Formats: sequence, structure tokens, C-alpha cells
Amino acid sequence: MRIRTSMLVATFTTVISTACMVLVSANEDAASPFSITVRHVDDSIKVQSEDERTIFSIRSPRGIGQAEIRRETDSWPQHVVLRLHLKGLEGFRISNGAVTLHASVSSHGANPTIRSWKDNDETVTLDSESPYWMNLKLLDQNGEPTRDIPQGKGVIEIQLPTAILDGKPEKLTIHWIDFYRG
Repeated sequence: MRIRTSMLVATFTTVISTACMVLVSANEDAASPFSITVRHVDDSIKVQSEDERTIFSIRSPRGIGQAEIRRETDSWPQHVVLRLHLKGLEGFRISNGAVTLHASVSSHGANPTIRSWKDNDETVTLDSESPYWMNLKLLDQNGEPTRDIPQGKGVIEIQLPTAILDGKPEKLTIHWIDFYRG
């Protein structure tokens, strides 16, 4: 009876810890303007701020993850950039609680196609005229634009539109998938 109880507690603890998100330090400074949680313990987000621009560098060895970035100040920086250190981006979603934006980079063919849309309506893609358009770039290991999906040390860089920061949302929730598995 004792062994079964221990196994039940261990299983319950594993299920609970897997379902919870992990709080990570936004940066070395204890007075960070952000608190960040990630779904998987091996995911990490490094924050780099300069003037009115903040870059969140996201590393996810699994390639599938989620993060919540909560601001601890009165407002968001004027420019927010996400740098995803992934081998692809078949699914990306960011929400401020009222608006959800999506993007994907096709992994088929010689030239990847970048698409973005709002609120689950893939039939209406966003372009540079939309206030919700995300400037998404594929960068090589030297930070130079490329047409190739960053299989090695490159990144996928997303300049968030200021419209998603309108109304000063308390948090942004981000989901990413490098490649769908199936």
C-alpha cells in the first residue's frame, strides 16, 4: 500500500509540474521591467534593451513552446522585437488578451513563404498596410537577411506592430512551433 501511494504522489507531482509554466529571470538585473514565464524548463528568453527598443531572444531546444511576458512598468517600449532561435516557424501566435496575431513560414520549396493573419482568419492575410502587420525577417548567423530558413545559427526576427501594444496590455502570450510533427 505504501509503494502505491508513493507512486501516485510521484505521478501527480509530475503531472502538476508539467502543466505549470516556469518563471525565468528576464535578465541579470533584479529590477527588470519584465517578468517572463516559459512553458518548458529548457526554454529561455534573454532581454536586451537599448533606448526605446527591446529585443526578446527566445531559445527553445524542443522547437515547440510558450511564453508569457508581463510588463512591470507603466508601458511597453516603443519597439518590441522577438528573435526566435528556431530551425523553422510553421506556427507562431501572439496575443495581448484582446487581439491575436498569427504567422508562419512555409518549410517547403526553395523560397519560403511568410504569411501572417489576425484572430484565426487565415483567409485575410496581413500586409504592410495593416496596423497589425508583423515585419518578419529570416536572418543568417551573421544577422544578414536571407531567403533560407535558419537551419543553423540563424534567427527568425519579428518586429511587433505597435497596434498590439495599444491600450498598454499587462502581458503578451507567445506560442511557437518550428515544425509540425505527425
